[in-house]
Amino acid sequence: MWGNLSRRQVLSAVGASLGWATVSGRVRGRGSPDGLVYATSETGELVAFSVATGERQWGYEFPNNSELVAEKGGPPLVWNGTVYLSARRQLHAVDAATGEREWAFEGRNPATWPPTVHDGTVYVVNNTGGQTALREEGDLESYGELPMYALDAETGERKWRTESPMLSGHCQAPLVYDGTVFVLGAHALGGTVSAYDAETGVQRWGQISPYGDLPAFNPMYGPVEVDGIV
Repeated sequence: MWGNLSRRQVLSAVGASLGWATVSGRVRGRGSPDGLVYATSETGELVAFSVATGERQWGYEFPNNSELVAEKGGPPLVWNGTVYLSARRQLHAVDAATGEREWAFEGRNPATWPPTVHDGTVYVVNNTGGQTALREEGDLESYGELPMYALDAETGERKWRTESPMLSGHCQAPLVYDGTVFVLGAHALGGTVSAYDAETGVQRWGQISPYGDLPAFNPMYGPVEVDGIV
């Protein structure tokens, strides 16, 4: 896809393909090697480029499926020298400097959404990609499994798994704040926001928007925190 492009063309292509992701500040992150930018190509690669020259530094091909990245769950996330990228039911951890695979997580459901890394733990939702139904009494009725996982950021080992009908739809990257994981989800008529204990995964509370009062129907971005308010 990239061919023999000039520095300006390469960086322009990277900016164009990841421009929407830059808004969320997830293209580069804590502990990323200086002078590298990360992008995904249509040929099924995670690619690192030099910011100074536009030269390709390394490429990571997703095993067993060259088109896997075409259905990625979000932009690359870099934390502590590792690039994390979700695609279909998988989450891959790749060395940010060399492009070597560190570990891969395989979920049971076809949709893995953008992860968040906090204090050495990766939080990621792996669901069916579908939405739950809202009953007349105001409760959510779920279809299939709707889990969120907490994984060790260095090894990929599972710390906990939790399920909730709130974890449906196109869930964006969770927010971890003050020991709590916050997730925006969606149901057939509106949105959801739910909170979970960051250490155990136990759900603390959830709120349902039945008629669009909560603007989170298939949310484009995850929740944010400002001055202690989520």
